[in-house]
Amino acid sequence: MPTYADVLVEMLPTAEGGRSTPVHLGEDGPGHYRPHFRVGDSGEWLGVEFVDGPGLVAPGEETNATVKFLFESTVDYSPLVVGARFNIMEGPRVVGRGTITRRD
Repeated sequence: MPTYADVLVEMLPTAEGGRSTPVHLGEDGPGHYRPHFRVGDSGEWLGVEFVDGPGLVAPGEETNATVKFLFESTVDYSPLVVGARFNIMEGPRVVGRGTITRRD
């Protein structure tokens, strides 16, 4: 059974290295946004899928959303505890930051 977490995320502005286009956070959009979360600068890359959110989120915006942990059978998600701060990674690039606000 997959584990879920509620998160508060801030997508970085384009000028600070963030995306140049909005991202869709939620199930009802085109495709599913599946970045990695990384706690700290050298933590393990933790694959997640956004499954609920407000829809389109532009660079520089902050919002609440829900993520599902994708690889629990092979990856340790224990660093993602309530209050943990993480980077949102697209490849080697940090495109946002966030905090875990609730975890199932």
